Amino acid sequence: MEEKVLVGLVKDREEYIQSKQTGSYRIPITKLKSGWQETKYIALYVKKGVLEQNGVICYGRAKEIRPEKVGSEEYMQFEVDHWINCNPIIKPVGYGLAVYMQTTLNHLKESTELPELFMRSKEEKTLWRMLRRVSDKISIELDSVEIDIATKVEEYRIKNVLIKINKDKREVSLIGSEAQKTVSLDTLQRNPPFVFRELVGLLGRGS
Repeated sequence: MEEKVLVGLVKDREEYIQSKQTGSYRIPITKLKSGWQETKYIALYVKKGVLEQNGVICYGRAKEIRPEKVGSEEYMQFEVDHWINCNPIIKPVGYGLAVYMQTTLNHLKESTELPELFMRSKEEKTLWRMLRRVSDKISIELDSVEIDIATKVEEYRIKNVLIKINKDKREVSLIGSEAQKTVSLDTLQRNPPFVFRELVGLLGRGS
């Protein structure tokens, strides 16, 4: 079973210094959603303007989780063993967090851009890995600029090809500048090399 990571928003410099120096992160209990109890690691997403660079900058294993009251507000306090720097920092590329999101440790370690952490379905992950074989310059469009509010990947774009997943029709459309291919999600899962060849063919047409 994959270890779950809670990626929390750090909204100002004071909160950043507090978290880094004390090895802790806290979040209002009222903001927590179902599944947070599975958290094994905490990662910090630093908002734009707090530091010179923003994005997911570090993570650490949660060694203790406990409720804590500050004034009238009740928080869940996460204590970490120590912070490990993300290398490279996971960049926001036009996206952000409203409060927090959940991902897995493997996904965190493999990602370089914030939208990558969103991908949940097998189809989204299979397509992403396929596209990364061709280029590291892939744009992803979600249905919200705040990752923790988004519900799906709207499209991927790589070079001259647009890729759209239609889960209702259970198909993937590969739309090039000169041609278009549509394959079923079943084909994507059963025979990814075939879909990869179709993708490379479309990329070649537009080059």
